[in-house]
Amino acid sequence: MSKPFFHALLLISAVCATSNATRATKANDRQALLKALPSAKIGLQQAIATSEMQGQPISAKFEFEDGKLLLSVYTAKAGKFSEALD
Repeated sequence: MSKPFFHALLLISAVCATSNATRATKANDRQALLKALPSAKIGLQQAIATSEMQGQPISAKFEFEDGKLLLSVYTAKAGKFSEALD
C-alpha cells in the first residue's frame, strides 16, 4: 500500500469516526430536549406573541444546552436583528 493512499484512508476513517460520534451526540441532545419540553414555562406561540413588542418575529426555537432548556426568539426591527433568550 502506498503512503499517500494510506494517509487518505486514515483521513477518511477519522472523518467517519467523528461523523458517527457527532450523530450520536445530536441524537442524545434531541432525546434530552424532548424530555425537557414538558417543563417549559411558556410555549413557542406565546413567546412569539410576546416578542412582537421588540419587532417582527422571525423564528423561535427550544434548545437544550448544559442541562437547561432554552427558548430563543429572533426578531427584526428597522433592518436590525435581535435574539431574546429565556
